[in-house]
Amino acid sequence: MPRRAFYLLVPVLVIAGLFLLGRSGHPTIPPPVAAPAPRAAPPRPPRLIAPAPASPADPGLPAPIIDEVRVDKTEVCRGEENFATVRAHTPDGTDAHLYVRLGQEGAGYRVPFRLQQTGAPAMPQVVVQGRGGVLAQAPLPQVTVKDCEVERRLVISARDVDGSADHLRFTATLQAAAAARPFVATSYRWDFGDAHTAVTEAGEASHRYDERSQDTRFSYFLVTVTAADAEGHSVRGAYALDLVNPAFGELVRHGQVLIFAAPEDDGRSAAVHLRLRHAYREPVRVTRVTMREVATDQPGQPMLATRELLPASLGMTELPPGPGQLTGDLAGLRPSRQHLTRIFELVGQAADGKPAHGTFSLSVAPALAAGDDERTPNPSQGASP
Repeated sequence: MPRRAFYLLVPVLVIAGLFLLGRSGHPTIPPPVAAPAPRAAPPRPPRLIAPAPASPADPGLPAPIIDEVRVDKTEVCRGEENFATVRAHTPDGTDAHLYVRLGQEGAGYRVPFRLQQTGAPAMPQVVVQGRGGVLAQAPLPQVTVKDCEVERRLVISARDVDGSADHLRFTATLQAAAAARPFVATSYRWDFGDAHTAVTEAGEASHRYDERSQDTRFSYFLVTVTAADAEGHSVRGAYALDLVNPAFGELVRHGQVLIFAAPEDDGRSAAVHLRLRHAYREPVRVTRVTMREVATDQPGQPMLATRELLPASLGMTELPPGPGQLTGDLAGLRPSRQHLTRIFELVGQAADGKPAHGTFSLSVAPALAAGDDERTPNPSQGASP
């Protein structure tokens, strides 16, 4: 008999009032003035949060103040990578709410951009959004684009892995001018912008950001990669990444702590382990676990059963700040047949009294075909609001 492999379905964390709309996205802001030429490679699909009120959203809220906007180079060739640096603050001390974006190039306080039109093209607009949707805008300083072309450039794109907004796969694509000398990359050195690095032979790398701090509305990371050939020549590319921080929104809006879950198994074993964590400064204790069994093959996915479990059934009850805590083997809590999903709702309390909650789910993987016992099923995913 072939061995069955079990995996975790994408946990569903439904939080009323969160400012996330859909899975991900950018704030709604007036369209900035962008450079007329398209980017060399399509950017990562924008993340949407709940539409911000039109500016001024609240006459009582002050607009952000843009302190500085500068560029690294005032003269470039067509398509040459340049960098914009932005400094901004809020008069009322709510800097943690700021969202900083440079046209369609990316978000963050340091963003790479490229211009294609020669001469003095229209410059991307810096838009800074504060709490309540109030805005401040400023153009980039003028950059002169000369009628020349860089020999080669490295363009980075990114996509979500298995629907997780915190797990990304980056691809570095080499683009060379027609007259460029041959260049065959033998290594790619990655810097993911969070003190983690990697070296790959091919132009792809994946990285998880689920352990980042979430004490601001957004987290910004400047991802860079350097491709080198056997002769020591190299080319560098950069990518501006912004991630919505749901734990920040839940804590600010509702005073509650979110509990996340991420898989710790390799997908080859029937064992099921999760790492439960949170982004709060105090330890969290899980005090209640409710299991709901849902039929996924029936119209409306009816709930078949609800049962209260002892928190100790998770193999742990205390979640310290930081990397969190590994559960025991949860394989005994998985459904007994296919087309069933068990949703586990966690309730707890932080050491300072703030309530905490989170959700994850377990399901049975389809039986592997005879002789395919060693095939790795789809990787599990952790809880994500």
